[in-house]
Amino acid sequence: MRAMLEAAGRERRCVLWLDNIERFLGAGGLTVELLSGLLGGEKRHVVILATMRAQERARYSPRGQAGGDPGIAEAARSGLEVLEAAVNIRVGSRWTPAELDRAQTFAGDERISAALQHADRFGVAEYLAAGPQLLADWHDGWAPSTHPRGAALVAAAVDARRAGYRRGLPLGQLRRLHEHYLLEGGGARLRPEGWDEALAWAVEPLPATTSSLLSHDDEERYRAFDYLPDAVDSDPDAAPVPELIWRTLIEAADPGEADDIGWSAYYFANWTSAEAAFRKALAGGQLMAATGLAYCIGETSGQAKEAAGTLRTAIATAATRDDIDPADVFRLRAGLSWWTGQAGNSAEALRAAQDLLADSTRILGADCADTLWRRLMVVRWTGETGDVALAQQLARDLVSDCIRLQGSTSPVTLSARFDAAIWTGRNGDAAGAVQLLRELESDIPRTRREHNGFLLNTRANLASWLLRTGDITGGLELARRTAADYARTFGSAYSRTLDVQIFLARATGRAGRPAEALRIATNVAEECARSLGASNPTTLHSRYEKAVWTGESGKLNDALAQFEALLADASRDLGPDHKDTLDIRSNIADLTGRNGDPPHAARLYQSLIGDRSRLQGSHHPRTEEDRKELHRWQDATTHSTGT
Repeated sequence: MRAMLEAAGRERRCVLWLDNIERFLGAGGLTVELLSGLLGGEKRHVVILATMRAQERARYSPRGQAGGDPGIAEAARSGLEVLEAAVNIRVGSRWTPAELDRAQTFAGDERISAALQHADRFGVAEYLAAGPQLLADWHDGWAPSTHPRGAALVAAAVDARRAGYRRGLPLGQLRRLHEHYLLEGGGARLRPEGWDEALAWAVEPLPATTSSLLSHDDEERYRAFDYLPDAVDSDPDAAPVPELIWRTLIEAADPGEADDIGWSAYYFANWTSAEAAFRKALAGGQLMAATGLAYCIGETSGQAKEAAGTLRTAIATAATRDDIDPADVFRLRAGLSWWTGQAGNSAEALRAAQDLLADSTRILGADCADTLWRRLMVVRWTGETGDVALAQQLARDLVSDCIRLQGSTSPVTLSARFDAAIWTGRNGDAAGAVQLLRELESDIPRTRREHNGFLLNTRANLASWLLRTGDITGGLELARRTAADYARTFGSAYSRTLDVQIFLARATGRAGRPAEALRIATNVAEECARSLGASNPTTLHSRYEKAVWTGESGKLNDALAQFEALLADASRDLGPDHKDTLDIRSNIADLTGRNGDPPHAARLYQSLIGDRSRLQGSHHPRTEEDRKELHRWQDATTHSTGT
């Protein structure tokens, strides 16, 4: 890509055509900086044209942009920035009435005449390119004694394209992979044709147009005709890409290809394949793969500390290389700030976010989209360190600037609106949070996957604030639906799915149903231990919730024993200074008092307040809450002794 741009840069006037531009994005590909260098200069006239399938374009949609891990958003955004720098011309498959009228002028051509006769079902262009006919032939080819082996060849190439392998498959690899599809389709019962006949059928062009498999003249590589993967991706009942395809492609990929495959696996919520692809890409020197790997480690497995370590190592490596784009280093730093905070160190995350914002403002400018995203991280960690009023104000200011600069539904604006809602609620206005979240939910674009992560996260938070306003029925119903949607979309073992189940237990308990909350928490704790392991932070969260509702169900001794065991594990796995470890200590102090020992409870709170003040600040909301509890048990001690 860069060599091609250098060649184009030597021309005073030129047109550069990037067919299927997704092949030129991603690791080592086109960036807005490279675009600016090519297009700049008053004495040069350069035009860049590009094409892109709609399904590929959807992978740069707000699903990977709004909410969640900013490192992921920034990695997806590097490609989105290129696309947004262009004048986008969306070419729909259906022609307009005016276009059809003009085409009638050429109806003397029997090919155009036939296409116009089918224009109510297909686009004229795709019909001329034989897309629908190729799709029908592929499906018909599975019939016994027709072309099942050829159909299996096409299926393998289609899924390779869906999995992000954008070059053609080598013939030997295609031959190995097609056996899986042939066997799944019925194997010998299909009475498949011979290999040579199958390949000839797959590459045979329909009259004067194209074929199901396209070959490269310079090497024996084959890829599926664009229409076919588009059709499969658009089918809601289409089977997922088989694990065999993911494994084979990752093994065969070079580091840059592995990075592409990793993002495709991420898009399809195949976290295991995504992690394997990102690890290979990172080992091969593709440092931006660290953002994807950090997501797989931190988001899907709950290991935020390890995710932060992955990014810290990548940043250190970038400092030793002179071929790393400074914008990429910024993106790695953004991810590091996020996962540092997720690992429990909000103060360090805030310092990192503030440093990054200062650098971004100085180098990129205050109005740059990247700078706006970095302001959002400062908002997030300002609130998490305890200054919720300032976080609310910063979020409001950011929303105003984002709308002015990016529009009301851009990814950064949607994320800023989310934070504005959360900090409005955390600052005491639950009804205001509900209103803002309802407005946000209606504005989130529905992608091909209707229930994307940001939408579900918004709904989960809306359910929480509905409960706090007293709408028990509405809040619980929304919480249940959201938990089910997470499981259906991302799988029952996905850490965010389990997080929402934990939230459902909490919401159920706060609605006055402690026994039901305990049942839900017990089930999710068992699933967490089975799926994620005993030391996983999400597993520890589930045990925390189980202990809470054990106590609220009246089993104080059992709850105290659970919290004491949890404290030992959290101190070891999260560290004694982690905010979750401090919260466990707060519950132990409370249960100690409720279990009949107010003096000991007061001593536990005194020790905890000292640590909270040192780590989170003396005016942090949790510090203030513990201070109130200290006074409560001190008063109880005074009354019990009669002094």
